[in-house]
Amino acid sequence: MKKQFARYVSLNIIGMLGVSCYILVDTFLVSQVMGADGLAALNFAIAFFSIMSAVGLMTGIGGGTDYAVTKESGEPPEQNKALAHSLALGAMAAGVLVCIGLFLTEPLSRVLGASGRILPMTEVYLKTFLCFSPAFILNNIMLAFVRNDGEPRLSMIAMVVSSLSNILLDYVFMYPLALGMFGAALATCFSPVISLAILSRHYFSGKQNFRLIRCNLSLKRMLRIVGLGFSSMVETIESP
Repeated sequence: MKKQFARYVSLNIIGMLGVSCYILVDTFLVSQVMGADGLAALNFAIAFFSIMSAVGLMTGIGGGTDYAVTKESGEPPEQNKALAHSLALGAMAAGVLVCIGLFLTEPLSRVLGASGRILPMTEVYLKTFLCFSPAFILNNIMLAFVRNDGEPRLSMIAMVVSSLSNILLDYVFMYPLALGMFGAALATCFSPVISLAILSRHYFSGKQNFRLIRCNLSLKRMLRIVGLGFSSMVETIESP
């Protein structure tokens, strides 16, 4: 048990290190290409990016934990309901975030502190990643479910490869293609898409213990998932 726990923790740490690296490189490239204004816009936008990530982690970790508990009980219908309820929660959260991205990025940018030349840069970054929020949230859900389905190594690989891809795309979009803030945001948005493509290997392998089913949604089950993932959301928001 201790060996298995150490394996899960170490693989998760490696994956998180990959995420940290791409954030550092993203910040560096934006500062080099867009200057102080671009770096300021990125800092304003990242404040809300953290909130979106926190919501995704809450849904993913809460649902993944619920899945792990019900899987141990040996009741396949119940463990599949964990996925259905997590996806429903994720869809509701993503719908709200997409609407904000489509219609409210200017007032949101002002609330975050952007003004003058920095305002349009912040708007572009916010609009881009908020419109991709379904991919970010779905990625968090699938990372947790695949990890708790006995594939922590695949989850780690998905996190590392998507992070490295983000670094490469950051360079391509911001230097040869000269896409500016939109390019920086777009590179970040491709990261969860690449991760999901890798994770899909587990879902279609036939070895997975979960599958998508139609079921009646339960408010109690959704609140349980929120409760299980709430501490992760708070921790993400509070982290610098």
